[in-house]
Order: sequence, then structure tokens, then C-alpha cells
Amino acid sequence: MIFIISNCITLFYSKVQQRYFSVNGGVPKVAFVVMGLQNYMDLKNSWYDGYTLSTYKQHNYSEKETEKQAQKDLKREIDRLKSSRSNMVGFFKRKLISTWSDSTFQSLWIAPWENKANKKLKYIYNDNKESTIRIISNLTTQLILFCGGISCLRKNKKIEYANYLTLVMLFFVGGFLFHLIWETKSQYVWTYVEILIPISAMEFNHLFAYANRWRKKL
Repeated sequence: MIFIISNCITLFYSKVQQRYFSVNGGVPKVAFVVMGLQNYMDLKNSWYDGYTLSTYKQHNYSEKETEKQAQKDLKREIDRLKSSRSNMVGFFKRKLISTWSDSTFQSLWIAPWENKANKKLKYIYNDNKESTIRIISNLTTQLILFCGGISCLRKNKKIEYANYLTLVMLFFVGGFLFHLIWETKSQYVWTYVEILIPISAMEFNHLFAYANRWRKKL
């Protein structure tokens, strides 16, 4: 049902666009790959830096010309990464850390704060000491990933659970690999952690029951 509704909405807006607007296409996907592989001023670590929109504007909103430019830039970035193995490893290391290490997944940072530099955000994100929120979110995220990982490694005889587990693994691994080359942000990867919650909860319950049985034997 959701699939049908989604396609109907897409079809409706495409008809509206064709009838009332003249569009030369859109930003080509290769431009997002370029943004995902460039190290803008050694600060962004492949986060959004405006490359896609600025390149699109520079070429008068022409998808074809933007794609040509993006392909040239992509070759440049690949050559840069290939030129030094240590730089390439460092680049992807920083990218992975900046994407996956924020256990709040920017959920607090992207909230409608009046001032992004206020004391509450500074306490959560910038202070040297770990805030209570970050400690709790770190432990929760690590528990989800740990239990989810164990669940993926352990065989399960229930076919329904096994099928869901297969989908979860494909979704998580696919998302992980996708954001290695695509433009990234910490908030983008929350869905990949979120989908692990059901199997992590089941695995946590299994481990808790196992620990109880082991304790009773002592």
C-alpha cells in the first residue's frame, strides 16, 4: 500500500512538473559521489559542502554539463586518493569516525535551536568532559551494535527471524558501504542503527536469560 501511494505521489508531481515547469534535469548522482570523496579544507570529511549546488549553478542548471564537470572532478579526487595510501586511509578513517561516532546522530544538533552556539549544545558536543546525554547514548548505541552483531553471527532456526535478519544485514552493510563513497552526515546513518533495535532487543533478552541460567548453576 505504501509503495502504491508513494508511486502515485511521484507520478502526480512529475506530471505537474512537466506541465508547469521547464527543468533541465537535476543534479547528477556522480556529483554527490565527488562530494563524498573530497576533503573540503580538511574540515568536512565528505559532509555537505555545497559542491553539488554550486557546480549545478555554474553550468546554468544543465544536468549534462554538470555531469561532465563532476566526472572530471571525480577523476581528480580518485587520483588524489590513489597518490598516497596513508592519505587515503586517513581520509576514510576520518569519514567513518565523523559519520558513525556521534551516538546522538545529530538529533540534538539539528533541533530548532535559536542559537547553535548556546551553552546546552556546547555542553553536549564541545566540552571536554562527556555529558550525561552522550554517555547514555554511547552506551545505548554500543549495546545495540553489540547485540545486533552477535545476533547476526548466531544461527537461528526460525525462518521468519532468519529472513528478517538477512534483510537487516543487507540494509546495514549496504548503507555502510554506500556512505563510504556518498556525501555523508551522522544523521543519515541513524536508520541503519535503528533497524538493528528489534534483533538487538531479542538478542539482549537471550543473553540475559542465558546469564540467569548460568548464575543458577553456580
